[in-house]
Amino acid sequence: MLMLGKLCVVLLIVFGVREAFAQQKAPDLSLKDINGKTIKLADLRGKVVLLNFWATWCVPCRTEIPDLIKKQREYRSRGLRIVGVTYPPVKITEVRRFARELKINYSIAIGLKETRQAFTSSETLPLTIIIDREGTIRGIIEGIMYSDEFEEKVMPLLSAPIGSSRANKAKPRGTSKDAELPGCCSEAEERNRSLSIAADRAAFQNRQPTRPSHRSALERRQSRQVRRVGSASMDPLDAHLQFLRVLNTPGAG
Repeated sequence: MLMLGKLCVVLLIVFGVREAFAQQKAPDLSLKDINGKTIKLADLRGKVVLLNFWATWCVPCRTEIPDLIKKQREYRSRGLRIVGVTYPPVKITEVRRFARELKINYSIAIGLKETRQAFTSSETLPLTIIIDREGTIRGIIEGIMYSDEFEEKVMPLLSAPIGSSRANKAKPRGTSKDAELPGCCSEAEERNRSLSIAADRAAFQNRQPTRPSHRSALERRQSRQVRRVGSASMDPLDAHLQFLRVLNTPGAG
């Protein structure tokens, strides 16, 4: 019983330290993406950032990536920015090929093990760091991020008004409000695409269905007769004769 009590105390301390760490400011990382361009976390203030540590050889990472692609596509206009971080010994050419094959639509950066250790000592992959619009670490998810975790920990941050963020108001001089990660389309392009899709959907919904043309009484009668000809209860010879009579009916051609 005493051992159980000590274990509970240790667990409470561990989770308490982790929760406290999860409310700290994210370090001002500066990483190179797979195309050689610089990604700075400081430039992403005003966005909700998911820093996803992964590896090409990690099976759970490969399982998670399609869902990350979907979330980046769906929530980009609301300020979501996903940054995948992998590190040596993987070759950058292999990462480029992997990203191209999976059609990854978010930035991929090359880091070090020390990059991950700046956030947590966990060795788990995949590992996702949730950073809010103010640059504060709001959560650490070890393993695949499931839909309920995204709904609980990320959606509330995306629902917060973008204009209410102090970090969003204090943009560096000379930085466009649509400044984007390397390899990503701009927010203006994303908005235009969304408006185009909405317009197409509205046009499709408002389109009146085409009414079928009215067939003549003769055509309807012939159709019924042909269906009766195919009935399994009719004698084959009678069916053949009936079919010929239908075809020879005046006006059938």
